[in-house]
Parts: sequence; structure tokens; C-alpha cells
Amino acid sequence: SLGHQVISLDNYFTGSTQSHVPGVDYREGHTKDIADHVKETPDYTYHLGEYSRVEVSIAELQVVWEINVVGSLGVLEFWAKTGPMLIYAGSSTKFAEGGLGCNQSPYAFSKATNTKMVSNYGDWYDLPYATTYFYNVYGQGERAGKYGTVIEIFRQKYINAEPLTITAPGTQQRIFTHVDDIVDGLVLIGEHGEGDEFGLGADDIYSI
Repeated sequence: SLGHQVISLDNYFTGSTQSHVPGVDYREGHTKDIADHVKETPDYTYHLGEYSRVEVSIAELQVVWEINVVGSLGVLEFWAKTGPMLIYAGSSTKFAEGGLGCNQSPYAFSKATNTKMVSNYGDWYDLPYATTYFYNVYGQGERAGKYGTVIEIFRQKYINAEPLTITAPGTQQRIFTHVDDIVDGLVLIGEHGEGDEFGLGADDIYSI
């Protein structure tokens, strides 16, 4: 709507073609092969597509490594060669438990490591970047199931008159942020942001 050409690269590991919107050039492929799929030199590269489930990642270390480490290295190399502004979606798990959360799962570890790699690449090769941190995004297009988000899992159980399953101890507190606010924030950060300091989240905290 702002008049930009938008290219989406997705391997549809958890994405869906049903989420496509008119006017976007959709290309199917792995982020490790981004240079093969995107021959253009973009003004902004938004790296938002990684493995993003905490508990399940314990049993899927190889999958996490392939997507979050190998795939992200491909994006960083693409960034270094093309030189656009990179906006990276980090994970707020990096700040959990006073900073110890980054070692509590393969997902959290890989995401925290990637934020450091982004800043290092920026410093090593004098590249512009901004790192963002999301807090439990919810809204249209969510899914339940193995890779589901808590809001959609609860919603589906509510619709089906099933009890809501809570992971122990049940005292966890979370910030929930609507996807529309995330998108607005990402656009602003792409235009004006610089560095590793952008948390995108609501003000209110809720107990699970």
C-alpha cells in the first residue's frame, strides 16, 4: 500500500499459501538459498522466518539448526553482499529468567546467538541493521497444533468446549501483542531504527 515492491521468501514449514495477500511476489525456498531466489538488491530485508517454538524445539534440534542457524547464515551472507538495511526478528526468550532463558531450549539459544551474529556482521562489514523482539504475537492467521501459539490453542479448545491445558507451574506471566501492531512497529523500525534495542510488545502483563 506504500508503493513498494514486496518479495516474500518462505519454505512454508509453518506458513500457508492461504495467508497470501495481493500484490506480493511470493517465492518458495529455504533462507539458506536466498541468493538463488532473490536476484534483486532490496532496500530492506526483513528476516522474520525462523523456527519459533520453545518446548517442541527440545525434540527437534536438527530442524532448529537447519532453519535458525544454517538458514540465517544464508540471510546474513546475502545481506553482506547486497548491503540493504536488515531488520531481524529476535526472541524475547533472550531476556527470560534474568538472561538465563537464552540457554533453556535450542530455539532460545539459536535466536539469542543470531542476535549477536547480526550485530557482529553489522560491525564487521559496516552494515545497517535493527533487531526487534516480539512478545507473544496473536491475531489473524494463527494456528493451533504442534507449532501453535497459546492464544489460538486456547481459542480452539474453548470453541470445542475442551478444558484449557496449562503447562506447569501455571504462574507464568506473558505480554500479548496483536500482529497488526507488530507490522506497524516493523515498518517504523525499518525506516528509522538502528541497533539492537527494539522491543515490540503491549504494556499489560497477563497470567497464563
